[in-house]
Amino acid sequence: MNSSTQEALGRSLGHVRRGPAAWIRALGELGRRRSQKQSIGEVELLQREKIVGWARERGKTTPATVEVWLGGRKLRTIRADRVRRPAANHPGGEIGFRFRIHGTLWRYVHERSAISFRVAGEELPIRLNRLKLASPAHRKPVESLFEKLDNGYIVTKKGAVKVSISESADWQEAVLDWYAVAGEKFRSLFGYDLYIVYGTLLGLVRENGFIPGDDDFDTAYLSKHTDPKKVRAEMAAMIRRLRESGECIRVGRRRNLFHWKSPQGIEIDVFPSWLRDEKYFLSFAVAADCADSIRKGFATRSMAGKTVLAPVEAETVLAASYGPNWRKPDPLFQWIIPPAARSEMRRVKLSRRQVELLRAPKPKAETEAPA
Repeated sequence: MNSSTQEALGRSLGHVRRGPAAWIRALGELGRRRSQKQSIGEVELLQREKIVGWARERGKTTPATVEVWLGGRKLRTIRADRVRRPAANHPGGEIGFRFRIHGTLWRYVHERSAISFRVAGEELPIRLNRLKLASPAHRKPVESLFEKLDNGYIVTKKGAVKVSISESADWQEAVLDWYAVAGEKFRSLFGYDLYIVYGTLLGLVRENGFIPGDDDFDTAYLSKHTDPKKVRAEMAAMIRRLRESGECIRVGRRRNLFHWKSPQGIEIDVFPSWLRDEKYFLSFAVAADCADSIRKGFATRSMAGKTVLAPVEAETVLAASYGPNWRKPDPLFQWIIPPAARSEMRRVKLSRRQVELLRAPKPKAETEAPA
């Protein structure tokens, strides 16, 4: 390598040092970048709670579909359509994808190399594999996972192994009964109704039931507060009071919702929502100019033979949540929170300290977790 090539390589990679070790690293990085230009993607990081990468299909400009495989079987398909900041070392910077491995799937992964990601039949290389495996005592045979998948279970977009609501009439009846019981208690304690949102509302309006492949039951309450910090403090106080009354409450991973479980193990998700001027905010992803539609109130609707509460102008709320094409089923849909909603959602998010205090026994003098 002549001196001019060395200088060009150094400038292109931003290296100042000229030692042998630095040049070896630089050449390796340059080779990786060149190979990326010819590749269809890469898993940049593989760990249980965070899997990130990029992908594209050769000769196509539409978002690539990425298949998740385990033990020679396809578990799920996701779409690489997450907008990312373009960078020199991310030739697919605008077509990223994300996934995670929930504990219900993790127990079936016995080797770090057992799980793979493919695009158009080609396996993506994994740059950094930091996947920790479950202890042998907690592992389950992968064949038992395949048996579940053959009998109504699915791997969700959150990487969990669950029964699909649309495939289980018993699950539908149980969750709707629990929603009615929880809603009555919520109203008696806090004066708020629980109305259905997100995929549950979408299933009611578009499918007249549940969405195929859906795995949770989404509800929300409309807070009297307009400031997200006050909404956050109110949510913390609600969680505390529900736990004190004997309810099984778990704060969601995003820390801007909570999961409410029945004695039988049936769970509903509870999101805060609030209004400010013409804006309607719904944790975790919605900030839209449809406050007037929400102010028109809620009405009872029939769902799988039971009664639920839904916004009167449900179609407007669905357009605010999913965009104008919400009527068209999209099994690969993934949430991308718009910039207009991000700052508001950060402000309503419980701090880690608040979550710790909510888990701890409540001192007698304390009335609620800090704002």
